[in-house]
Amino acid sequence: MGAEQGMLLRRGTAVPGCAADARGYPLLERSGGRRFAVAEPEYDATGVGIRRMLRSLTRAGHVLVRDGQLVLMTSYGSEIDSAPVDQVRISGYGLRDQALATLGGNRYVLRLGLGHREGLLSAVRTARAKAAAERGVLG
Repeated sequence: MGAEQGMLLRRGTAVPGCAADARGYPLLERSGGRRFAVAEPEYDATGVGIRRMLRSLTRAGHVLVRDGQLVLMTSYGSEIDSAPVDQVRISGYGLRDQALATLGGNRYVLRLGLGHREGLLSAVRTARAKAAAERGVLG
C-alpha cells in the first residue's frame, strides 16, 4: 500500500509506490487492487490542542472534517478518534477559542485558536447536510 493506516496524506505528498490523481492527491490501493483518491477535507486545522477532559493528548494536533467524518489526529498523523458527523456534537458556549467535541460518547476539549471554532461548526453543519442529502433526507 505504501502508507501506514492513519497517516495524513496531503496534495503533492510523495508516497513510495503510490500514484497521484490529476489534482495531485495520492491514490491508495485497497484490497482487490482498486485505487481510491484521498478526499480533500472540508475543514483542516493544525496546531490544535486536544485534551480528553484533564489529560492532554497533544498540543499541536490536527482536526479534519472529510468524507462525512470528523477526525482528531496527533501531530505525527496517528488517529486519536473519529466519528461520522451525525454522531458528533460540538459546543463552545462561553469559550472563546475552545470547543467541546463529543465523538461517539468520548468528550474532547479542542483549543482551536480565535476564529477557528466557527469554521469547525460551519464545516460540521455542511457535512451533516451533505450526508443527509446523500441519504435522501431533507432537513
